Amino acid sequence: MILQKKDNVMRAIEQGYDMHIHPDPDYFPDRPSDDFELLHGLDEFNMAGAVIKSHQTQTGTRAFLANRYAGANAKLYGGVAFNAAVGGLNLAAFDAAIKFGCKIAWMPTWSSANEQRFRPVEKKELHGIYLLDEMGQLKHEVYEILAMARENQIAIASGHISAKETIVLCEEARKMDVRVIATHILYDHVGVPLEEMKRLVQLGVVAEFAFSLTAEFFKAANNESGIAQSRSDLTLTKTTLDDVAEVIRYLGVEHCMLVSDAFFKGYPNGPEGIYRFSDGLMQKGFTIAEIQQMVRRTPQYLLYEA
Repeated sequence: MILQKKDNVMRAIEQGYDMHIHPDPDYFPDRPSDDFELLHGLDEFNMAGAVIKSHQTQTGTRAFLANRYAGANAKLYGGVAFNAAVGGLNLAAFDAAIKFGCKIAWMPTWSSANEQRFRPVEKKELHGIYLLDEMGQLKHEVYEILAMARENQIAIASGHISAKETIVLCEEARKMDVRVIATHILYDHVGVPLEEMKRLVQLGVVAEFAFSLTAEFFKAANNESGIAQSRSDLTLTKTTLDDVAEVIRYLGVEHCMLVSDAFFKGYPNGPEGIYRFSDGLMQKGFTIAEIQQMVRRTPQYLLYEA
């Protein structure tokens, strides 16, 4: 289906960013685009850039090469997730990622102890990574990561850790003046209670909303006959744009960010996902200026470009 672009939505996302997207090459096959295709897609939607994410490796080197050779106006940024594949909470891996130009660091996602609770037996890892010690405080190496992030102007994202870990991480990160994102706040595996999230955003935490976790994302799939249902490893989300709109209004637009988290072919890719997400929220009453806040100004703050 060819997308009929609306002028008001295009104005809203112009020079915006997708801060969470999974292109090829990747450990998991069949991503929605590769890095070069992503850059040209961003240009098509007049967007400024995107942060490319892998659960297994840093992506700064990929961003560097794509930016140099794609011939696009948009820019990619790298990131790293502290999963088992990079040695977990590994300061040497983080130092390397910083030197490779990464701008976002995610706390454990696939390797988090919390995520392991929801994984099928054949996909569980031997030891899930937990951020807190026996006293309920952040482990020493997490504080070291936060200090490195502050020194090098890197934003920290919570990844797939538990609500308890997220709350402590966000509180301590903000005490240290680290810019921090609460990832997937409406995902039932990791979501923080909304009254706690309200308190955290008032401390300066950014609440992330992913189009990939809405029912509308699946409905917008190119194969509307049910590509999601055909995948045994996916569960259709019950979160709707009405739910997202209500929570954003509760938290305040200035504390929120929209991302695509695009992850499989057959679903809207990153730029199209941002467009559809924004279009849907504008139909719920959000203004051009409010969308610009969530897809441009807040990302610029997290990337230290504003």
